[in-house]
Amino acid sequence: MRKGKTAVLALMALVVLCLLSGAAAGEAGTPDYGENAQRTLYVSVSGSDDTGDGTLSSPWKTPGRAILAAAAGDTIHLGAGTYDVASPIELPPGVSLEGEGERTVLTSEALTEEMGGQNALLRLVSPLDGSGAKTDGSQHVSFLRFDGAGIATQAIEIQNRCNVAVHDCVIENFVHVGVGWRATDTGDGTPPAEYVTGGRFYGNYMKDNSFYGPDAWGTVYGRGALFCGGLKDFEIYGNTIIEDCRTGADGKRGVPVKFWYYTGWMLGCRIHDNVICRLGSPTFSTDEAGWAFALESAYHSGMEIYDNDFIGAVDLNDSLCGTFGGTEYEYATWLHGNRFAPDPTPKQAFGGVSYEETAIILEHRTERTLIERNRISGYNQALYFNVREGVYDFTFRNNICVSLGGDAGSMLRMDGHGSGMQVVNFRVTDNLFEGDPSAMNGFGLIVSQEMGPWAGRDIVISGNAVGYTLWSWLVIDGYTSIDGLTVRDNIRFETGGEYLLFSENSVTGYAFLENEEADAAEWNARREELDSMPDRRS
Repeated sequence: MRKGKTAVLALMALVVLCLLSGAAAGEAGTPDYGENAQRTLYVSVSGSDDTGDGTLSSPWKTPGRAILAAAAGDTIHLGAGTYDVASPIELPPGVSLEGEGERTVLTSEALTEEMGGQNALLRLVSPLDGSGAKTDGSQHVSFLRFDGAGIATQAIEIQNRCNVAVHDCVIENFVHVGVGWRATDTGDGTPPAEYVTGGRFYGNYMKDNSFYGPDAWGTVYGRGALFCGGLKDFEIYGNTIIEDCRTGADGKRGVPVKFWYYTGWMLGCRIHDNVICRLGSPTFSTDEAGWAFALESAYHSGMEIYDNDFIGAVDLNDSLCGTFGGTEYEYATWLHGNRFAPDPTPKQAFGGVSYEETAIILEHRTERTLIERNRISGYNQALYFNVREGVYDFTFRNNICVSLGGDAGSMLRMDGHGSGMQVVNFRVTDNLFEGDPSAMNGFGLIVSQEMGPWAGRDIVISGNAVGYTLWSWLVIDGYTSIDGLTVRDNIRFETGGEYLLFSENSVTGYAFLENEEADAAEWNARREELDSMPDRRS
């Protein structure tokens, strides 16, 4: 199956190709799944549930008939053709389902009402057993095409089922959710009693599967095409996931990848080597209902995001480190080696203002987060903090951020929204921040507080190159006190103003050393030095 991966210079061409032609699912055939594989039960649109016996020469007609005969370790093989699913296919633990690539299509004209995953075409749903543990699925769903035809509500729902793989499928045109994958909701926003483990989602192509609007119970929110929560050690790789413009009365859309089912709670997850795009929308407007997030997460720990191509923002809420689900996580988020390109669609204005588009957004509380070796091009802002509870142990280093600018007013910006917020051990080092020379606008780096004062400790801004800004290259304000502030070895080029530090008498342990205005030769040399850093995972 085509994985959708490409070099950053070919990203836009890839997206256009995907939008025009889709991606091909895997070749026909039955993969070898090892010693646990037992029988293969065959289903065909030309088969018979009455006279068939489930063999290749005498297949059954419906997946439901095959499920009645299946045992753990069996694989149900759906032959080429279109299967109109009248009621959800309930796949039991240990039984796998595979098809023949795009030639095997699952669709439905009946399952059109959103019911929290109850009306998905395919369901792998297990109740909690008496001990509270999750069911071991040891199964896969592969080489199938799920087509919602713009009317079916959801393709796949996986709940309370461990060790499940979904791979090499095409999933498109579902109204609310493509794939829902979760533990049981606690009902109060707290972590699940038991996390679902061992899940893998890889090699899939998804397009136009999420929705923003009210659910069956009247709650208004944005779903995810891949919509997850309560998962541990989950891996997402080699997928192309796109949300494009929808037409008609429900023209709003959700998020390609969203970890928000029951407030998220994702532990030790790895997201890598994907193309994830949210296209055709402004960053913010009342019509489109929200920011242009490509990936949105809440309450996560030990999350690694690397070697992806993003169009749209990565939005991380409540990034936490500590012990969760019986495992100690040394970091909340490690985001590295990704490539960010902006949506080429012109942004709409809201209230006469063209709102900023940002590559990486950190919200609410941020603990021990490392963002390094990413390449960000064409956004108004590279990094934006919308924090309420504080930032602790944060590092932004060795990132290449170019062609920045627009109406946002800054390249990196911190805005807090809570009185008494703390910023502790905050480091921005050895990055390139370069505006668009043809449209210089805004500030360089801003550490400020929009609402309510903040206090800082051990803040280091060093080794950065900041160029092509209309106003000051660095602004630090809005604080009550800072204990330990180091600004050193930065260079600036074609910036409209000096460094601004307000209330200097409220800063102790202050060092401003060897920050220089560079000439063209010095700027180009430093730029080349930073730009030559590797951006791949070693």
